[in-house]
Amino acid sequence: MRIHFKKNLAKVIFSILLLLIIGNNTLATVRSGFFVQPFFALFEDHDYHVMLFFEGHKEYEAVEAMIKTGSGTEPPLIRAILTRHDQTQIDYINNKELVKQLQKRGASRETYYTDIQYDWDLEKSRPEVFLRFRTINEELVEFNLYTAAKPVKKYGGLTEPGGHAKDSALPVMYRGKSTLASKKSSILIDGISYKIPYMVRVPIFFTGMKGYYTEEFLIGVIFAGEKDLRLIKTPPVLAEGEKWIYKSGDEEKEYMITEIQNNEIKIASKNEVIKAEMIDGEIGIKEIAFLSPFNQERLFSFNFTPSLIFGKETAKEMEFSLSIDDNTSLVTGVLHKEKTADGIVLRLIPKEPGWAQERVVKTEIKIGDNEILIMTTVGEV
Repeated sequence: MRIHFKKNLAKVIFSILLLLIIGNNTLATVRSGFFVQPFFALFEDHDYHVMLFFEGHKEYEAVEAMIKTGSGTEPPLIRAILTRHDQTQIDYINNKELVKQLQKRGASRETYYTDIQYDWDLEKSRPEVFLRFRTINEELVEFNLYTAAKPVKKYGGLTEPGGHAKDSALPVMYRGKSTLASKKSSILIDGISYKIPYMVRVPIFFTGMKGYYTEEFLIGVIFAGEKDLRLIKTPPVLAEGEKWIYKSGDEEKEYMITEIQNNEIKIASKNEVIKAEMIDGEIGIKEIAFLSPFNQERLFSFNFTPSLIFGKETAKEMEFSLSIDDNTSLVTGVLHKEKTADGIVLRLIPKEPGWAQERVVKTEIKIGDNEILIMTTVGEV
């Protein structure tokens, strides 16, 4: 994010916020008014997730889709994903407005609109899902998934992403009920059928192909990106109803103080809620929650111990955890904070589970003349 200020930014960021508590819902005049939510992230709760791996194609190795069929999603919202051999991914979504929103967030991931034809029987004990769409290169993808058994909770839980999008995202995926694909399943690209490998093969008793069907699929993602913002308003005081307002192109984004209790502050934006506290005159971020656009009761949350403070020299290392709803500490690790000659660098370094260790999230904040550049990459140490 590049944030332009009319004031001297060094003073804006690093000056001390001299605050005195003067009531339960107002804090005294703010000297700098600086506040920023530094991470690119999103959270979605989907009703279904389907996936097939295949062999023999010159570019692709997997097709998957997340499906939302509930209230307010008519026709169903479908996000299809093609995975290349180099583990990069391309999103194809059947909702133009959602594609625009994702592109405005500054994500580096390829995302396109496409019409997706669908047919399914989700009421069967062994559900079936069929999808058909064209890529940006006019390739026709035909996805036909038959399940090998009834989906059960035993095969749900936290999902390892493998190497998919390892240089652009840290995904936290949680499945409700899952099962494998049956050997009736198929994947065709431009009319050519590609082989789906076996996952489990016990002759006579059970055969499961390398493909999945899931009911209730929750996904929170921290992703790489960069975005230009202009700060056009800061609160004159920290009080309920006061706002930070940022502008990016024609879009404005507000962060409003919705609650103050003693030194505890709650700040909200669209699909985001930040819990903070005042520590020695500084705003310390305790939790950042990203809400599902489909159900605001569901959330993907970041927690920091001790609180994350951008200003004066504070703890250089703190613990962090990533949670989805009541499934707490799904990913845990440490956050390193380092002051540099021209700003600050944050590194989220996952420790558990093991697969997350290669997906270090680096957020670099550089301060220049009347601007801040915040750039997020994934995979770098």
